[in-house]
Amino acid sequence: MLILFTLMACLKITYTSGPAPITTPEQHQEWHHRFASGMIEAPGPFDAAAVCPNGVAQVRTEVTVANSFASAAANQIGAAAGVDTSGVYTPSTIKVWCHQP
Repeated sequence: MLILFTLMACLKITYTSGPAPITTPEQHQEWHHRFASGMIEAPGPFDAAAVCPNGVAQVRTEVTVANSFASAAANQIGAAAGVDTSGVYTPSTIKVWCHQP
């Protein structure tokens, strides 16, 4: 179990469109599923414009502790089956803030 915690890491990337950082709560949040060390997205690339009819103010992609646990659990299942599954499932959380009308 110690190995599980030492291999977990958090990452956050934020893109802002506008003059100032956004501090209000996000309007949309969801998990984004990635496979093969993040090279394959399922069900496909996230479309932030579909969430925000007035335009996207900010998008944040982050690997949270919960995402790390899910990835580590997938690795443990693979290890129990005798298969190296490291990097097979690498989810992230996407948060979107929309421009207000």
